[in-house]
Amino acid sequence: MYSNGDMYAKLGFRLVSESRNPRLYYTNERGELANRRSFQKAELKKRHPTLDLTKTERELAESLGWYQLWGAKTKKWEFLRT
Repeated sequence: MYSNGDMYAKLGFRLVSESRNPRLYYTNERGELANRRSFQKAELKKRHPTLDLTKTERELAESLGWYQLWGAKTKKWEFLRT
């Protein structure tokens, strides 16, 4: 489940940082999210040696059933001890 973080603020956490635009990929088949690092060519070559590495990261991900998720951000929260 994903949210905008309001719950953390209400529970006494402080927003420390927020990423600008991380590249995340998702798959409908398993309902999973993956960081773009999983789709770098060196990583893909280890797991899928027959892939055409002349394609872009995005094209390779899509050929494996993963699609780029736009507008997602990651946030780092810190608990304020009282």
